[in-house]
Amino acid sequence: MATYSFSTSSNFNIDDNISSINLNVDAQITSPARTNTFSVGNSVNITFTSPLSNVNAKILADIINAIDSGQPFEQSAYFGRYYQYAALEDEVSTTSTSYVTKLLLVTNVVQEGKYRVGFYYEYRSAAVDKFIGVQVVVDNAVIHTLYQIPSNNSYPVSGFAVVPLTNAIHQISLNLLSSDSTVTQYLKCMRLECYNVD
Repeated sequence: MATYSFSTSSNFNIDDNISSINLNVDAQITSPARTNTFSVGNSVNITFTSPLSNVNAKILADIINAIDSGQPFEQSAYFGRYYQYAALEDEVSTTSTSYVTKLLLVTNVVQEGKYRVGFYYEYRSAAVDKFIGVQVVVDNAVIHTLYQIPSNNSYPVSGFAVVPLTNAIHQISLNLLSSDSTVTQYLKCMRLECYNVD
């Protein structure tokens, strides 16, 4: 397996046998045009700023991963590069006294870091004296809970939380329950989104 090293204003060819990249300079990558890509078999040109300082570890890790996997990598600002969205506009309901998932967002394998999880939904109840429960859950962590007695009107709720995610697949769910199995509770216009913030 070959090992390649970055240096200032380096040009080098990448082949299928790359196993690692040595970063032997303390450098910060400038932002090239969004058409610049890194992929197996292509010549790669990296330009470093002066003075050489502050390696952007996440961008370099993405480059290395792209080279190792043979997948093209487009360098851009890291914030917001990953984005995923799920929505269901139709009204759904439950009489279950345990939480039932009504909208589920399953991420791709994400880079480890902090992610903003946003949500929106509208709720109503068939009764004015029974509690409705709504939760937003990231994996097993509850980031939002609503538990109250609504009327038959429809009420909008939105919010977000910034959560740490590991280098893995994650599940974000919007869940609903009724405090009484004889009373139907409703959700509609449900939306979940997730994007990286560092």
